[in-house]
Amino acid sequence: ENIQTCMLVESQIDALTAWGYGFPCCATMGRPSPNQIKLINNSGIRVLYTMFDNDYWGEQFTDIVNKSLRKDILVINVKIPFKNKKDINDLDKIEFYKCLELSSNNI
Repeated sequence: ENIQTCMLVESQIDALTAWGYGFPCCATMGRPSPNQIKLINNSGIRVLYTMFDNDYWGEQFTDIVNKSLRKDILVINVKIPFKNKKDINDLDKIEFYKCLELSSNNI
């Protein structure tokens, strides 16, 4: 569908939540695989937001993506600055877009 901006998250429910908030999204189902990275690198995506869980593994998955994607894909790593919020499902729509805004301002 010629989507050039997309979000990458850990789980299906996270992806469904992002889509519900109006943001195109794909789930890695845990650690991003080499095949998933290849698919992104070969896609038309030019801006990729990552919003993995706010924990150790989320940091690891973010690092994998940052090191593996083509350099011409702008990667924006979205952080969740709210206390007691671990992932997208803990955020309402306003908080979700606030996270995107804060992360986009830091590039």
